[in-house]
Amino acid sequence: MPVRSVAFPSHDGVRLEGRLHLPQTAPRGVAVLCHPPTPADGLMPNVLMPSLTRALDTAGWASLRFNYRGIGRSQGAPASARSELDDVRGAIAWAEDAVATDVTAVVGWSSGATIALWACTGSLSVDVFVGLSPPVSVSGPGIPSLPEPQRLADWTTRTLLVCGSADPACDERDAAELAKMLGGEMELVPGADHAFNGRLAEMSALVTWFLR
Repeated sequence: MPVRSVAFPSHDGVRLEGRLHLPQTAPRGVAVLCHPPTPADGLMPNVLMPSLTRALDTAGWASLRFNYRGIGRSQGAPASARSELDDVRGAIAWAEDAVATDVTAVVGWSSGATIALWACTGSLSVDVFVGLSPPVSVSGPGIPSLPEPQRLADWTTRTLLVCGSADPACDERDAAELAKMLGGEMELVPGADHAFNGRLAEMSALVTWFLR
């Protein structure tokens, strides 16, 4: 799995660092992977996203991981939900230019899933959205709100939400309600917590199955 360290601009021009993973053969598509935008959970080496990257590579998909501004070697300083949204939009635009494929997926984990959902709202270029443990059952500081239903009225992107049965931040009923609003699917990983500890293979298999 060839890996390239890359740098690209956010939507508003801040220089971000990333890692582009390419399969051995022509990619079936490119997936932009969105961590939560915090130093604790948002660094690229976080165990969840590398595990997913390896599964995507086996399935023939290219993938881009990146650090939000102010994290790792990405420039700038964390500022607001708008700046995080600009970072995701910049990652999507760069990945689509860098990888020769007609299929784009965006995969977000935890609050990164909510930010990714906002970035995909109104996008004509994103074909698939996957939300892993979107925090649909909690609210408070640092937890971005979901887009209003009227903003999702024209949503046509193929959608999969994946949550664990032991994740209080993503209750399966709340996740199923959001999936229904998006016209998508929801899959439950029995016994999994918010980070799919001990269930990474099952989670990754669901994602690659959906991207088939």
